[in-house]
Amino acid sequence: MSECHADSVTLPPEMGAQVPPLPKGMDHLLQVLSDERLDFEDLVAEIELYPPVVARLLSLANSAWSAPVSPVTSLTVACGRLGLDLVRSVVLALTVAAPFEPARCPAFDTRRYWASALTTAEGASLVSQLAGIGDVHKARTAGLLRNVGLLWLADSRPEETGAALAQFASDEGQGLEALLQAHCGMGYLEAGEILAAYWELPPTFIGAAYASCQAGPESLIGLPLAVCTGSRLGHLLRGDSGALPELGVTGIDNEVLVRIWGLLQKHRQRLDGLAEQLCG
Repeated sequence: MSECHADSVTLPPEMGAQVPPLPKGMDHLLQVLSDERLDFEDLVAEIELYPPVVARLLSLANSAWSAPVSPVTSLTVACGRLGLDLVRSVVLALTVAAPFEPARCPAFDTRRYWASALTTAEGASLVSQLAGIGDVHKARTAGLLRNVGLLWLADSRPEETGAALAQFASDEGQGLEALLQAHCGMGYLEAGEILAAYWELPPTFIGAAYASCQAGPESLIGLPLAVCTGSRLGHLLRGDSGALPELGVTGIDNEVLVRIWGLLQKHRQRLDGLAEQLCG
């Protein structure tokens, strides 16, 4: 696994844009979200310092997707209803997406982006849990952030990213990473690695940017293996595959993969609904 630091990263000239800064205070919030020791009350207290995030969580808790029996009017109740893992995921998603305007790229499908990110996060956490690989919380976080570089590319190079996305949609036999490298000068994984370094994110998040950058899951162990496998399963699910093909992942029993596949299919509708909410 390679290392990438802010003082050693050089942006390709063809990017034509600097790395956007995180909104004020968001770097602290990311540090908070990475602290696995933080309990429910402390997390709620930290989130309360960011009114836009509070508003989105209240909106989500009161949405048809959440279907509360009565209106949710406090952040504590909202977080209790949504659950700690989901709150962490939603706040993380809102935080890393804040600096970007991917709508500048008409071909960028925001709903599809979040559906893919959420499915990868769910798949990675299930692999971690059921295959006993690494920490479940870290795997979910890494899975959620794996594609964040695509937001930056859509914002900074909308025409080129749009061309890559259009080509990918017409022929998914060609990998999106390679298509983005051809059109933009870098893929979304490389872009995510640069973002992680410039933002000086904690190791959990930087691990997400590096995950799956290697040759394939057969050469990976630990967190990168969980994220890479979760990403592959998510891609198959988004392709509406019925039965799970033989993946041949070294270190993970195929029966475990089949079980994870079934759970992802079961959770798909709920994940799609959450993606719709994040688009709002």
